[in-house]
Amino acid sequence: MALETKFSAAVLNTSLTAGLNQGIQERLAQRLCGQTTDYERVMKFYIYGSLISTPLGYYVTKFANKVCQKYANGPYEDKIRLAVNAVVTMPLNSTFFIVLIAKMFGAPLDAALGRVSSMLPPILAHFWQVLLPLQLLPPSLLPPKWKPLVLQAAAFFVGVQVKCKIKQGLIPPPPLK
Repeated sequence: MALETKFSAAVLNTSLTAGLNQGIQERLAQRLCGQTTDYERVMKFYIYGSLISTPLGYYVTKFANKVCQKYANGPYEDKIRLAVNAVVTMPLNSTFFIVLIAKMFGAPLDAALGRVSSMLPPILAHFWQVLLPLQLLPPSLLPPKWKPLVLQAAAFFVGVQVKCKIKQGLIPPPPLK
């Protein structure tokens, strides 16, 4: 008898990919900043990516789609989705990232929440500077079939850059225990 689950293969694939992305980003950031590899930290980022980020991203995307639903198939659908992504989805995901990573490393909740105001603007600025222009490229420059791959690759490298800047103190780090 086969094991039945509510998760599809696509959700499992997304979960494992997000975990690998977070773990590899952290490993690369450590190496680029001249640090020795902290495998416990890499695994915590893997756990965050696979067990927290994926379900969170699913529900945040579901919410954003609901917000954009009445504009579906309208002339401004793409622009509205981009605005909702920039103003709602990215800030929510980044806020959860800051708080949950700080909690995973043992910071008290009040300290983690207090750090959001200093960390969120520079993190969002890094993502907006790269991802928003890519999303605005016309189909003649970035064919629709390549867009998801290009955006994922860009998000991966921006994630490495943000983690490096946190390690270098250019973005205030989340509070740790």
